[in-house]
Order: sequence, then structure tokens, then C-alpha cells
Amino acid sequence: MVFPAGSLVFEGDSPQSFASSEHVVRTFCGTCGSPLIYATTTDPQTVDVMTVSLDNPEAYPPQNHVWVSEKLGWDVIADNLPQHPRGLPDKD
Repeated sequence: MVFPAGSLVFEGDSPQSFASSEHVVRTFCGTCGSPLIYATTTDPQTVDVMTVSLDNPEAYPPQNHVWVSEKLGWDVIADNLPQHPRGLPDKD
């Protein structure tokens, strides 16, 4: 899910970051290694947050399926949410 950059508050230890490619920084828990955030310099106003890393992920149900052009053949989308081949239309 996508949040405005700078709008998140981390409790406890500060997360660690890793520049995984030219334009991408991935943030993760320095203790257990769980992925937390995906950020890109091509869209610095937003960050993608791993929903399962939140205290209450049930509060953020899916609204879209993005990057469905990259899904595996056995991954069946079984709901009526909008599907986008790449990112959301204004982010493609």
C-alpha cells in the first residue's frame, strides 16, 4: 500500500535501509530482516509499505491489484477489485 513519504512513524529501533538498485531503497527491520518499505527516487513523494508489517493490517484492505502483468501463472485473482498491468494509472 502507498503512503505519503514522511508520514510514517516507527516505534522502537530505527529500521535499516539498503539501496537495492539505482533508483530503489528498501527499508527493513535490522533485527529480524522483515521488509518494511519500498521507496523510489522516481516518485519521492510516496513510499510503498508492506501491509503485514503494520500493527493493524486489517485496517487497510486492498483496493486494487497492481503489476498484474508480472504475476505468476498460478496466481489467480479471485475478486472484483480493479486490476492494473503496472502501477496505478497515474503512477504507470
